[in-house]
Amino acid sequence: MRHRFTITTVAIALGAFCVSTAAQAESIVLPCDEFIKNLDGSWTAKRDVPVYGLGRKLTLRQGGALAPGAAILSVDFAALLEQQCPSIPVTVPGSEPEPVPVPAVEPAVALSKYADVNGNIDIQKMTCGQFSNTSPAEADFLGALYIGWYNGLAKKIAINLTRAKDVIHNLVVYCKANKDKRVTQAIDGIRKEERR
Repeated sequence: MRHRFTITTVAIALGAFCVSTAAQAESIVLPCDEFIKNLDGSWTAKRDVPVYGLGRKLTLRQGGALAPGAAILSVDFAALLEQQCPSIPVTVPGSEPEPVPVPAVEPAVALSKYADVNGNIDIQKMTCGQFSNTSPAEADFLGALYIGWYNGLAKKIAINLTRAKDVIHNLVVYCKANKDKRVTQAIDGIRKEERR
């Protein structure tokens, strides 16, 4: 009798766990652009992808294959990706673009080097040379600052994130080629080119 009670209790607990895990799986949102769909229907992570919504920490590792029907913590991630990412094409091995070698990067100059004694940076006087010598994170920060400044001048109250990233990238490229110009001149030049 006691044995039957134990088996029943374990079965109920496992059933409840599976139901709660299946319900949690519905709340998982995976970044489609971080996975490759393979010919065999499996999916491969391009980088380590953290998964949220399972009530515990889980990371799908870079290069790890997620086969249809195979479950991790009772979640079929291949089926979930198939459902959430139907527009991702199948990738034929060898068709991925070759990684572009990254050139050696000069050491970045700390943004604080350009500050006055009060800690302020005159962004109207900042040159492209100074801008392009900062770290990528600080260049992104400054680019966002400049975009916000120009949007404020134009009385715009919204920002298009994709476009903002493109503008910042274009600004970095322009400034690396025109280090003697001020950043405000570079932005004006880029904006004029975009209007054409």
